[in-house]
Amino acid sequence: MGDNAMSADNQQERPLDPWYVTGFFDGEGCFSISIHPHPGKRSRWYIGPTVQAYQHRDRMDILERLQAFFGGGKIRPKGPNSSVVTLSFDGVGVIAERILPHFDRYPLQSRKQQDYLKFREVVLRMRLQEHRDAALFVELARIAFSTNLQGKQRRYTLADVESGILRGHTPELAIGEEDMVRSAWRHAERGGTETTAPPPTGGSNTASGVRECEADRVGTACCVLERGSIARCGYELRARPRKKRARRL
Repeated sequence: MGDNAMSADNQQERPLDPWYVTGFFDGEGCFSISIHPHPGKRSRWYIGPTVQAYQHRDRMDILERLQAFFGGGKIRPKGPNSSVVTLSFDGVGVIAERILPHFDRYPLQSRKQQDYLKFREVVLRMRLQEHRDAALFVELARIAFSTNLQGKQRRYTLADVESGILRGHTPELAIGEEDMVRSAWRHAERGGTETTAPPPTGGSNTASGVRECEADRVGTACCVLERGSIARCGYELRARPRKKRARRL
C-alpha cells in the first residue's frame, strides 16, 4: 500500500477537529427554520428547524465524517438529478442535544453567527413547547423570518403566517364556547335573559389582549386572548320578538 493511501486511511480514522467542523459549517452549512401550512397541526401551520451541510457527491466522505462527529444525521441527495448531497439534522431534540452544544462551545466566525443565535433561540423555545401557543408561534415565526436574508427565499410571507394563525385559531374559540352559547339560548327560550356584555362584533386590540368576536343567527360571542389563551368570553343574545298568542273567544 502506498504512502498516500495509508495517509488517507489514517485521516479517515482521525476524529475531526472541532474548529474545522465549525469552519466547514461557516462555509457549507445552513441553519434554517421551515414554516408552511399543515392541516394536521392545531395551529394549522408547521414550524421545524433543520441543520444542513452540503457537498458534491464525489466528496461525500467528509459528510460521513461529520455524521460520525455528531453521532447522527441523514445523508441524502439534494434532488433527484442533483450532484450535491446533504447531511441533515432534523427535530428539536436532536438539534438541541447534538448540534447546539458544539456551536455554543465553538462559535461560528462569520455573520452566520447572528442567524445561528436566532435559530438557537427558536429551537430552545420550541423545546419548551412554546410553538403550541398561537401567539408564541407568531413570535417564533417573526424570529425565523428575520434570519437568512430576511426570509426572501421563502414561499410564504410573514403576513401569510400571521393571518393564517389568527384565521385558524379564531373558529376554535367559537367551538370552545359552544356549551356556553347553547346554555344561554336555552335560558332565553324559557323567557329569561342572559348577557355578559361583550364588546362589539369584530376584532381589535385591547389593553388586556386581542379581542375576537363571532356573530351567528342567535347572537354575538366575543373572547379576549392573552398570549394566545382565552382570558374571558361573553355571549350576547339578539333581541327575539315574542310571538303573540291568539286569544280564546
